[in-house]
Amino acid sequence: MNRFTLRICAVALAMTAVGCGKGFNSATPAVDGLSAKSAVPQIDMAHLEQSAVHAQDALSNIQSTLGQFINQNGSFNFGSLFGGVNFGDISTCVQGQFSANQLLFLPQDIANALTCVTSRVVTVATAAKTEMTNASAQLTAALALVPVGSAEAIEIQAMLTEINQLQTSYVTIVHSLATQISMANTFLNQLPSLATSVCPISVPGLNMICGGAVSLLLAPVQTAITNFQSQLASL
Repeated sequence: MNRFTLRICAVALAMTAVGCGKGFNSATPAVDGLSAKSAVPQIDMAHLEQSAVHAQDALSNIQSTLGQFINQNGSFNFGSLFGGVNFGDISTCVQGQFSANQLLFLPQDIANALTCVTSRVVTVATAAKTEMTNASAQLTAALALVPVGSAEAIEIQAMLTEINQLQTSYVTIVHSLATQISMANTFLNQLPSLATSVCPISVPGLNMICGGAVSLLLAPVQTAITNFQSQLASL
């Protein structure tokens, strides 16, 4: 091999080395670039918190509303059929039937308003749950890609901790509401057998008839509560 050929080979090798070097350096930011701000997902924590609080408020409100006609032990408060139930600023789906802060006495009216309000609660709560779940998944995936103990890891972990706290508060009130609903359903299902306490009639047999009649009267409320119980399972 003569000198000219060796010189060409040397130049070719040098160009190859430079090319490889540039290629490696240009690829490095794609990996090490995770330490940049782009490694931290852009999560609107203020919006997420507002959404979670909104859902918790909605759940708390329906819990308070249920407390007007469902006692703490799950029994139905028959006094509400005389004193009425106030659903407050009910949503538009029943505004055509009832005005805001109107007292509702009839079981069917109570059931209609309850169904309307619980539907709104489920919509709000589901949206909040979905947002928190998606944000948590996104942050968890990002955390696995950044160096442990880095500034980015600390920032991501802080957001995860905040979301976990929001989720804990959310789940706590959902479970509390689910317990209240379950107790109410148990009582309503047992109305015929609880006839003596519901209808204290001394004549044998009449108390059972009375219990069955009360159960039939409250059937719309029971249906609304049962439907809400099924929806709560997804929350």
